[in-house]
Amino acid sequence: MEKFFSKNILAITLTFFINNSLLFTQVVELKPESNMGITKEMFSDVNIRDAKAIIEIWTKMIHEKISNDVKTTTFIYDDIQKLIKDINDEKVDYVFLNVPQYLKYKSSLKLKPYYGTLVNKKKYFDLYLIIGIDKNIKSFSELKNSTIAIQCGRFETMGNLFLDYLCLKNGVQEKEKFFKKILYEDNASKTILGTFFGKTDACIVTSSTFEITSEMNPQVKNSLRILNKKENLTNDLFCFRNNLPENEKEKAVGFGNQVDADPKTSQVYKIFKIDGSYLINKSDLAPTVELWESYNNLKNKK
Repeated sequence: MEKFFSKNILAITLTFFINNSLLFTQVVELKPESNMGITKEMFSDVNIRDAKAIIEIWTKMIHEKISNDVKTTTFIYDDIQKLIKDINDEKVDYVFLNVPQYLKYKSSLKLKPYYGTLVNKKKYFDLYLIIGIDKNIKSFSELKNSTIAIQCGRFETMGNLFLDYLCLKNGVQEKEKFFKKILYEDNASKTILGTFFGKTDACIVTSSTFEITSEMNPQVKNSLRILNKKENLTNDLFCFRNNLPENEKEKAVGFGNQVDADPKTSQVYKIFKIDGSYLINKSDLAPTVELWESYNNLKNKK
């Protein structure tokens, strides 16, 4: 399905800035613009306006280093249809979005994935449906009329997908009627601590959230239990526009590898709460695609 990025995903964010620079030794005709699109779902616990400003300052510094006059802009999208239009109009060359967004609009987006991101130094993450041990809940159906919290931020879309899949798999057609209340928690640790302290009956969090919180408070792992899980998932994709010239793609990847060594890159990584990126293969995405397809198969049987 796709091939993705190697050393750093946001490093490539700046790659679009250097469209046609042959490592400063060869003069090539440059496009007047080379732009980046990011869906708003990729920002976690951060002011989008501030994040956009930091990203654009970073890209400007990179441009100054390579003496490149190509105009670059970062666009943040809360409307996928607008993103699709800008891709078709070749206004956007590179896009950072999550896997469910890519799969849902794959036929229209006209993008090819190149990179995935590292979180806690890992290529993959798991999603957990967690309950308190004292609840004595043995199956999903026993969560009826309970309160559940979902970890938001960059993983909200994937968390919702996982919950919707579990609902349909267990014969629940309307989750809003099945659960007493569904909460969306921006703070990852509060999501799991709410269940730990009994404020919620269950929660959906990433494996990294569970591991980090358990390290800080060992009682978390002793008091909570994983009821359901989905393993080896991929959340982030860094894509190139399908009809982007091959030489520009090659320079983007090559320059992205160099940018990763720049200490300024870590500031951008912090915005997105990632540790780096890797060149993605079809097999890397297989478990996430399987979850997406399983959900849609169940949905179409309703």
